[in-house]
Amino acid sequence: MSYKNGEILITEQVEAVGGFSGVNVGRGTKWRLLNSGDADHYAVVRKGQHTEAFETKTQKERRYRTVIEVLQQVSEDLTDRYDDLLGYADAITDRLDKYWQLADTTGDIVDANVSGGDEVKEVWIRDVLAWIKVEIFVDWLEVVHVVFAE
Repeated sequence: MSYKNGEILITEQVEAVGGFSGVNVGRGTKWRLLNSGDADHYAVVRKGQHTEAFETKTQKERRYRTVIEVLQQVSEDLTDRYDDLLGYADAITDRLDKYWQLADTTGDIVDANVSGGDEVKEVWIRDVLAWIKVEIFVDWLEVVHVVFAE
């Protein structure tokens, strides 16, 4: 397993949520998706911080954080868009709560959970409120068995 593969598993879970698909979900720095006009809401899955530590002489734990940015385009009726944003964030959280190993078939991911999020933020473009967004934090643990070369 690798961080990349874990992020792909998380992305697949987001794409399985109603209203999301490969059209409006991207990985990394795919914020240009927002300019596609394919949807009025998007999710961008990206790497957060991580730590690593040996738990035994040959077993290492890698603790990763993946950040899911959920973005909702705004219109004049900001209240409806705010409620839509919260609904999408809740649906993603509910989906991830069901997959504590992120549907990993290798057995490397031993735990994953939504650990929190950030407050709703506004995204302004050229002095115009264009988007509102919220971040969801997914913390997950991967166990790696190390074979030393020396």
